[in-house]
Amino acid sequence: MDDYWVLHPKGLVRLRAVEAADQTLEALRADGFAETVIVVQRGVKHPQEWSTHYGRWLMLGERDGPRKNNGLVFLIVPDARPEAGRVWYSVGRGLPRLTSSDLGPLIEEAASYANAGDLDGAVVSIARNIDDILRRIYGEGER
Repeated sequence: MDDYWVLHPKGLVRLRAVEAADQTLEALRADGFAETVIVVQRGVKHPQEWSTHYGRWLMLGERDGPRKNNGLVFLIVPDARPEAGRVWYSVGRGLPRLTSSDLGPLIEEAASYANAGDLDGAVVSIARNIDDILRRIYGEGER
C-alpha cells in the first residue's frame, strides 16, 4: 500500500506507523467523513498558515455535496521548540461542527509523542483520535 495520507521525509516515520495511519485515514475518506492528511515537515516558520495553505494547494476535501471542503491538515514540526508547538491543524469549512475543543485533547496527545521524539506515536495518535472524533460528531445519521 502506498502512503498517501501521511507525508514525511523518508526515515522520520516508520512504515508500520504510516500504513496504520493511512488505513484509518483512507477509511474516513471512503466513508465520506473527511479527507485528512498528516504532514511531518521540518523548518516550518508559520505552521498555522502553512497547514491552511497546504490543504488549499492539495485541494483537499470533497468538491461537491454536503461535505464540500471537508479537508483536514495536521502538521507535525519535529524541530520546533516544544513551547512554540509541534502539532498544528487546519480544518476545512465542510466540517463546521468540528471545534478546537474537540481537537484540543488530540493535539495534546500527539504533541506529547512529538515532544518525546516519537513521531510514529504522534502520527498514529492523530489518525486514531480524528477517526473517533469525526465518527462521533458526524456519525452514521449525519452523512
